[in-house]
Amino acid sequence: MRLGPYLAYQASTEHVQPSPAVQAAMGHVAACGLCQDENSCCDTAIAESESTLIAAETYSTQTLLALRRVIRYLGQMPGRRILMLASSGFLTVTLQAQQDRVVDDALRAGVMINSLDAKLLETEPVGGPLGTPPPSTPAEHQITLEQRAGLNDALATLADATGGEFFHNNNDLSSALSKMALEPELRYVLGFSPEKMETDGQFHTLKVELTSTKHFNIQARKGYFAPTKEEASRPTQEEKLDREVTKSESLAELPATVTSHWLKSSAGSAELSVTVHVDLKPLSFQKQKDREVQQLNFVVALFGPNGNFVAGKQGEIDRALKDDSFARLEASGINGSLDLQAPAGSYRLRTVTQEAVTGKLAASSQPVIFR
Repeated sequence: MRLGPYLAYQASTEHVQPSPAVQAAMGHVAACGLCQDENSCCDTAIAESESTLIAAETYSTQTLLALRRVIRYLGQMPGRRILMLASSGFLTVTLQAQQDRVVDDALRAGVMINSLDAKLLETEPVGGPLGTPPPSTPAEHQITLEQRAGLNDALATLADATGGEFFHNNNDLSSALSKMALEPELRYVLGFSPEKMETDGQFHTLKVELTSTKHFNIQARKGYFAPTKEEASRPTQEEKLDREVTKSESLAELPATVTSHWLKSSAGSAELSVTVHVDLKPLSFQKQKDREVQQLNFVVALFGPNGNFVAGKQGEIDRALKDDSFARLEASGINGSLDLQAPAGSYRLRTVTQEAVTGKLAASSQPVIFR
């Protein structure tokens, strides 16, 4: 028996008969000979729908998390950044807040997402994929059409909200991939800060309009999720890291030592090489199958005599270590290195390190002089 994720979502949230979604799911259950009577058929259909929805949500959550990791990596790269996403679609109707975080990450990192519906031109029979029975009622047919659109919602939203393009319902794969790698001729990033931020955790719509009378097509983010009261009062790991960079006090929640030295580039400009050594022994790691997983984030910044920001850079190290590699690095520690360019002068070097599992920080400041 095969229930599509959108049908499973509809049936698992509409338990009252005669819900069209439940009836459609009951039709799938009955076709597999799993019904004893109408009541047991309804119960089985709802149970199968809930199981299918959980599996779909797990897959979609993992996909969104993977996208956030790729975006963070691309955000460190120089130049214009384009993420090309090809997928047959995934359900995010119950994961709108998580999807919105992907958009937030992409906009902050300057990453444009171009998406491609890997199903290309719709050639499936009206009933769905080959091997599945055709819809028995107009309501089931409507749900089938809604499912096709629902699975593409995430692809369309991620592209629209980041200034990218959504390629779909076309078999010209070569042309689509070529266009996905191109930058738009013109693209703007508009910042918006509400005067009074609602802390209701709800989605708030945004509307972007042009006052010009000329004909233009506007492609913009549809809205954003406001934080809950708890989220608003509790800073995220990223916010803690950002705040610590602007401070001057030392912090030693994790063991990290900083060394630095000036270099002179071939062009004659000054370059400060900063190395942070982290002792892994006291750190917490996440166990994922046979690997120990941890991420270290580094920020180095130079501030002038008046406290003005001169230069800064952020980097990260991801590790998914098997036992032998974990034992070796636990004994030796790990180094993160970043280089900053600055003119000759006196500076305050601020270095902040954060581990991702618990969010613990290490921070230090030291004077550096280049003549």
